[in-house]
Amino acid sequence: MRLLIILISLIFINTKNIASEKECADISLHDIESSKINFIEIIPKDYRKFKLTKFKNLVSLEDDLANNLYFSKKKKFKSSIKVYFSNEKKCELNAKIRVHGDGRDHYKLIDGDVVASLDVELLDGNLFNSVKFKLFIPEAEGGNSEIFNATLFKELGFLAPETRNLKVKIGEGQIKYLFQEKLVKEMIEKNNRREGPILESDEENTFGLMRIQNKKWTKSNIKMGSEILGTINKEMMAIKNNFFLNSQKKIESNSLINYSKLSNNNTMHYKNISDFVLLGLATGSSHMFSFNDMRFYYDTMYGSFLPIYYDAEPNLNYEKLSFPENISYYIDLDIQNISTKINNLNIKKLNDNLQRFGLKENKKQTKKRIDLVLKNLKLLEKKKTIKVHPESYNFQNLEKYFGKKNIFMIYEDKNNNFLTCKFIKKNCLYQQFSDYDKVNLIRQRHKKEFKVSDKPQYTFFGLTQSSKNKPIRGFYKWTKNKIENEILLYSLNTNNKVKIKNKTIDINFLDKSSRALILGEEKVFENWTINIIGKKQFYGRDNLIDSETNLTGCLTFLDIEVKNININSNNLHCEDSVNFIRSKGTIKNVNISNSFSDALDIDFSNLTIENINVENSKNDCVDLSYGNYKIINLVTNYCGDKGLSVGEKSNVIVNEFYSSNSEFGAVSKDSSVTKIEKAKISNNKYCIAAYNKKQEFAGSIIKIKEVDCSGYVEKLFKDDFSKIIFN
Repeated sequence: MRLLIILISLIFINTKNIASEKECADISLHDIESSKINFIEIIPKDYRKFKLTKFKNLVSLEDDLANNLYFSKKKKFKSSIKVYFSNEKKCELNAKIRVHGDGRDHYKLIDGDVVASLDVELLDGNLFNSVKFKLFIPEAEGGNSEIFNATLFKELGFLAPETRNLKVKIGEGQIKYLFQEKLVKEMIEKNNRREGPILESDEENTFGLMRIQNKKWTKSNIKMGSEILGTINKEMMAIKNNFFLNSQKKIESNSLINYSKLSNNNTMHYKNISDFVLLGLATGSSHMFSFNDMRFYYDTMYGSFLPIYYDAEPNLNYEKLSFPENISYYIDLDIQNISTKINNLNIKKLNDNLQRFGLKENKKQTKKRIDLVLKNLKLLEKKKTIKVHPESYNFQNLEKYFGKKNIFMIYEDKNNNFLTCKFIKKNCLYQQFSDYDKVNLIRQRHKKEFKVSDKPQYTFFGLTQSSKNKPIRGFYKWTKNKIENEILLYSLNTNNKVKIKNKTIDINFLDKSSRALILGEEKVFENWTINIIGKKQFYGRDNLIDSETNLTGCLTFLDIEVKNININSNNLHCEDSVNFIRSKGTIKNVNISNSFSDALDIDFSNLTIENINVENSKNDCVDLSYGNYKIINLVTNYCGDKGLSVGEKSNVIVNEFYSSNSEFGAVSKDSSVTKIEKAKISNNKYCIAAYNKKQEFAGSIIKIKEVDCSGYVEKLFKDDFSKIIFN
């Protein structure tokens, strides 16, 4: 009897959680007006301990040692979050929260209660498509200026987290917080980038170098992670060294980082990084350029480090900014490029987004901010540059300042041996590390101790590289062929024939490592036909993804505009036979046969395709995500999983769809809307499906006007969060 009561209780609890999450999904499913959040209420399960932790942290800040702060800010509290919508509906989600911030500005007293910035992780559902986010006391991060800057940076194509005002009730009080999504995989994907390493300074170490924060990515990319750290930590060491050699006092300690090397000597990326720095200074966001506050995303395809707008603490008044006396020699001070981008902004669209994020200002006020930013850029153009000290890369100089401290540096050499040294390569010993240890090294969490202790501190430098040769990263290592109009073909272990007169490219794969990429850098690729042939003998699970670039496509189209192109492929062995990334335009025909995994995969794009014909794909025949797509005629046959898969908040229109001999016909998932005019689906396990798969999204909608299903096991598959509509 007792066991029966326990089982009934567990079932009841589980049902309640599902129902609560469903209520949130029902309210937010593609209905912007009804999903406006009025405020949220956070209810810690142990409210007394939560209040005590905030108080202890505030007291610890007065100690200066901050031991108590370090440990108590790590403590997580199980909580429920009630979401109150503007239409008077509400729902409830489960979460873990902890107090955030090691500065006095993250805490304040209101009516005798300590209010603190918070770190939140939702255990079910999402808020604004975010699962992990910060709630900042506005004064700690620049208030409305932080919302404006984050939105401006993102509008201009830079990486930036979504930031907005949000009213939050905790206990009896309600205050306005700054909601900001955390730098995690989901944030990177919202910025139209593939999952990749996110780098930040290791603030918990006296000699903090860069670390890769995302553990899951690191586990799968240990070798690449060490190479990435070796590249950027060499520049970080040079920054520290230059600071002491030049006795820097009037410029930011990081201002001499070699942005050209971080951009992989790519002119376009170097210019964009320079624009990022100039815009940061012109918007009073110089805090994010301090040594401990820089954040980067490493683009594994291009081999470039892209700066992220984060922890900027912008000045509230753009008219009273203090600029550095000198600007780095490594920054291009030509403001024309960034000024043109700003002048081309759609002010109405920018203001609409600001309004949506809770910054209540009119278009005239937004225009005034923009004019002040442009004025500040002109002031920066007149600044003098300061060069690096010639001994910046001679790191022995740092022994004077850090040699007596209990710091050990760990290096990986070109033969994959690991050396542990007393700071700069003194008394070095070879050590063996397991993969588990290597992941902790890359994340700067090897034998981690709190920095005020006297125990040894270990810092991982990464893979040491020769100073003689300029390292080339990403697909730039591959063979390059010019096609036309600055359109380039990069290929690895292939036999290529580019026929300019006939506008035809024939690509033959030579082994299991073969890959090809067509790079547009936003140029137009028009009226070309690409024929690409592989061999079934190259098939294998170890060949799916290129290990040096993380490219999933055998043939990849990257940052390109296409017009009326044709693609034919056969016997390709990669995770995607053909992959489009951040592309736009029109495609005439796609014919793909015999794919080892997915056939056609398109991400972060806006494309219209006239005809797609896919035969015999061991996984999805067509996979569309993070974009807007229109297909006139789609035919799929013998797909190991889905004939058509639409996901990650995509909008897709298909005029005619024919699918047979597959697991699923058409699937719409994760906040996507799929519209099909006419569908004929035969001999599939499921004809039509709609569901939610990823926590950061809601359910999905699929609308079909005319459908003919036959030979199925189940006609429809749908979860409680989604809708299938026939009309």
